[in-house]
Amino acid sequence: MWYAMRGNHASKIARIFNDTSLNRKAIDNFYGDWLLSPSVKLGDLPLLTGVMESESLVTKVKPKDKEPSKNMWQQTVAEYVIASLDTAPVSGDTVAINDEWSLVIKEVDGKGKLRTIGLKYQELPTAM
Repeated sequence: MWYAMRGNHASKIARIFNDTSLNRKAIDNFYGDWLLSPSVKLGDLPLLTGVMESESLVTKVKPKDKEPSKNMWQQTVAEYVIASLDTAPVSGDTVAINDEWSLVIKEVDGKGKLRTIGLKYQELPTAM
């Protein structure tokens, strides 16, 4: 396409395509540093090993289908997110695991099925 343009049109077109108003870093920071498959079990995430040992988080989450409760670490990321939300999931919904870790929905297909979920870490503020 560049060869077919006359004059200085190519540089103007290049500026238009390279000038994005979206801040990719801000978007990536919103969803977290890691993207997860919804089928991954929370207990299989090595980043959460220390969190799993926390006594306050080893609780039961009651699934919506009224089956016996599963330990949260036995649930898939999708099961945990769906059980934690009161409505149908949409992109941008956030579910906290604890004060430092949260799951942020990035993609949901047309049928409401979770496609991509971000794992986000937020450092706790330090007292001075």
